[in-house]
Amino acid sequence: MASKKELEKKLEYTRGYRDALVDTWEAVIKLVTKGYSSRELQIMGKTQYNDAKYQMDRKIAELEADYSQDEIIDADDRELPPPIPVSRKSITLKPGMSIMYKESRPAKCYELLQKELAAGRSGICISRISPREIRDTYIIGKTRVIWLTNSEKSGGNLPPSALGLAHDDADEDNDIYVHPSGSGLPSAFSTVLDFIGGNPNSVVVLEGLEYISAQTKFDTVLNFFQMLNESVKKSGANLIVSVNASAFDPRQFSQLETEMNQVI
Repeated sequence: MASKKELEKKLEYTRGYRDALVDTWEAVIKLVTKGYSSRELQIMGKTQYNDAKYQMDRKIAELEADYSQDEIIDADDRELPPPIPVSRKSITLKPGMSIMYKESRPAKCYELLQKELAAGRSGICISRISPREIRDTYIIGKTRVIWLTNSEKSGGNLPPSALGLAHDDADEDNDIYVHPSGSGLPSAFSTVLDFIGGNPNSVVVLEGLEYISAQTKFDTVLNFFQMLNESVKKSGANLIVSVNASAFDPRQFSQLETEMNQVI
C-alpha cells in the first residue's frame, strides 16, 4: 500500500493535470465563440497547447524535486522544508519601456507583440523576416511591416489584393520594403516616427540589426538604434528588440544592450 506522502504526490499531480485540461478547454471554447478564422484558431490552439504543456512540465519538475528532497530528509529523519514555487516570468510593459531578447532567430519578440495586439494595442515592425512569414506564424492583423530587404515592391511584385488572393493577405498591401543602405533607414525611421506620433500607446518591434550591420557598418546600426529608442521612449510607446548577440563582438553588443531597460 502506498504511503501517505506518495498518495499526496499522486493527488497533487492529478489536480495539476485536471487544472491544465480545464484551462485549455475553457480557452478553446472562448476562441471558437469569437469568430476567428481557421488559421487564427490553429495558431492560437498551438499557443494554448504550449502553455498547457508548460504547466504540466512545471508541475512534474516540482514533484520530482519534492520527491528527491523526501528521500534525503527521510534518511535523516528531518522535517521536509516547503517547496520553492516555480513561476513563469510575465513581461509587463510600462510606458516608454524598451526590452531586448537575445535569441538566434526572432520569436519571443513577435510572441510579445501578438500578446500586446490581442490586448488592443497597435504596432509596427522593422523586420528582416518577410511579412508573409510573420503573418503565417503570428496573428498581427493589419500591423505594418517594414521589411529590410534587397527586394523591391514594384509592379512585378504586386500586392496580394491585386492578385485576387484572400482578404487576410491583403494586409501586406500596407507593408513597405527598404534597403539598409542609402535612404532606407531614414525612410524606416520616418515611417515609425509618424506611426508612434499618431499612436502613443503602441508597440514597435525591431529585428534585423545583424542584417543592417552586414549591409552598412556598426556605427550606422548604433546611430539608428539610439535614435529609434529615444523617439519611442519620448512617445510613451514600447520598443521590443530581438538580437543575435553572437553576430556582434562583445563591445558592440554591450553598446546596444546598455540602451535597453530590460535584456532577457
